[in-house]
Amino acid sequence: MDDESQYYPFTTTDLTGHKVLLLSPHPDDESLTSGGSLALHVMNGDPVKVVFLTDGAEADTRAEYSHDEYVQLRQNEAKHATTILGITDIEFWNAPDRGLAQAHHISDRLCSLFREYQPTLVYAPSPHEFHPDHRATARLVWQVVQKTMIGCKVAFYDYNRPVNINTLVDITAVIEKKREASNCYHSQLKYYPYADCAISLNRYRSLTVSPGCLYAEGYYLMESREIWGHPIETFTVKQFLPASGHDLPPLVSVIIRTRNRPLLLREAIASILTQTYRNIEVVVVNDGGEDITRILDEFHGYLRIQHICHVEPLGRAVAANSGLRAAKGKYVNFLDDDDIFYAQHLEKLANYLETAGEQFAYSDCETCDYRWAGDAWIPASERRLFNGTDFDRERLDRENFIAFMCAMFRRELFELSGPFDETLEFLEDWDLWIRMSRSVDFHRVPGVTAEYRRFSKPQYDNQAWTIRIYEKYRDYWDTESAFAALADQARANLTTKCENGIRT
Repeated sequence: MDDESQYYPFTTTDLTGHKVLLLSPHPDDESLTSGGSLALHVMNGDPVKVVFLTDGAEADTRAEYSHDEYVQLRQNEAKHATTILGITDIEFWNAPDRGLAQAHHISDRLCSLFREYQPTLVYAPSPHEFHPDHRATARLVWQVVQKTMIGCKVAFYDYNRPVNINTLVDITAVIEKKREASNCYHSQLKYYPYADCAISLNRYRSLTVSPGCLYAEGYYLMESREIWGHPIETFTVKQFLPASGHDLPPLVSVIIRTRNRPLLLREAIASILTQTYRNIEVVVVNDGGEDITRILDEFHGYLRIQHICHVEPLGRAVAANSGLRAAKGKYVNFLDDDDIFYAQHLEKLANYLETAGEQFAYSDCETCDYRWAGDAWIPASERRLFNGTDFDRERLDRENFIAFMCAMFRRELFELSGPFDETLEFLEDWDLWIRMSRSVDFHRVPGVTAEYRRFSKPQYDNQAWTIRIYEKYRDYWDTESAFAALADQARANLTTKCENGIRT
């Protein structure tokens, strides 16, 4: 069952009882981010080492000191702060401030430290921090844990960019000690209220725990085995997953066909990134359009993406079949590049199929027209419910009431029914639904989970292609007269139906 505790801790954790190493990109990061936890470790008798990686010299933005004077000032402040916290084992490595990513010798030195010191708990900045030295420190830790294969926990802390956390440490008993240590950094606090911001974040972090906890430090805690063999982008992926549970649900393949609509494609992929479902691959088929590598690169590290590129346009049905052949998921869901999913779309349908053991399910969607406003697309109409119709096989033979992006099916069903009909330039999804419906019942899962967006009028003759579908399946009709009547009705009325029908 989905509840808040899957996404945020509702209890505190005691992290004491470890051999601790904290890596501080600059003098002050140790106190502002983890001062309370460090004080608790010391009180528990845990060995604690703090390494200040850079000299912090670039913070003297007003050039009030010489370089050496300022570096010494910051070191003195760090010594005073760590003394208050009870820490005596500190080192200054003095890499250039804002140049840690280029200080290549630091990696080897850090490997040696890990092997010699053998920490069991490492505090380090999150990879999502704004400051380049914070991000570089996170990357260094990730690489060193992989190189040394050391068994430890890594507690990623945040400051200038809060992250989703899975661990809270109650620091109420030592909050004044943390405040005092943070206030030692006069050179920093005279320009920015760093200490106030840090304490305020700690107060906020205590929101979900017992009333007795007034201040908490938050971390994203990972075991070293979660880092071995995985890129650092794994951290980002975990930020979107529930905190509890390790077994992934079945893989869902989302197939996007695109051609020369990079901005809309970006919005479509972004809607996949926000899904609450935990196991997704995206298959993007560029059907002979402009290069989309730059767009896809934005999402690498956040989503598993396969990129299939047709040198020349081969058509919508061919592109769909290319995506299906590449898809590896147990379940498949299409998303046109100009539509979007709402956050729980994949979770809603996949959970239904998996729980009920069915093969085809579909949800409801909203539809909205858009117009270009000079620099962006804006709604040109109110959003309205699209269809919302329970499954009726006979009705499906007459009209397509299942929006393409709303349907999810087991991959085996595609193998049973056969591929998209590549002779159809349009309405190829309706044709596939008709064939699939001959094998299994479809199941509507009520609720709006997507938006079907229209940016222009259809560029095809909907009536002609509807007649084409009717002609293809005329053998399923009871009599020739029934087919003729439906054809006459289509010719007379489909202009109106097109306004309310499926755009593929």
